[in-house]
Amino acid sequence: MPCYQLYLMDPHSGHIDRIDQLYAGDDVEAISLARQTKRKVPVEVWRDGRKIVRIDAAPGVWARYQAGDLTPSRTD
Repeated sequence: MPCYQLYLMDPHSGHIDRIDQLYAGDDVEAISLARQTKRKVPVEVWRDGRKIVRIDAAPGVWARYQAGDLTPSRTD
């Protein structure tokens, strides 16, 4: 089963904050699996040096973060 990289991005700098791995049968499945979790930060799905998709943080979560209701975290 192909291995995909999930790059969790720092919402302020746009730099990669953490890398997770995801195993999926194809690109469509990888996108579906990556979208299943509402994240506090944007995430990019890559495979073999090819960017598959960028998934922005959940809008409600990002708005609360900007308002100061959430504290920064290194977890998704």
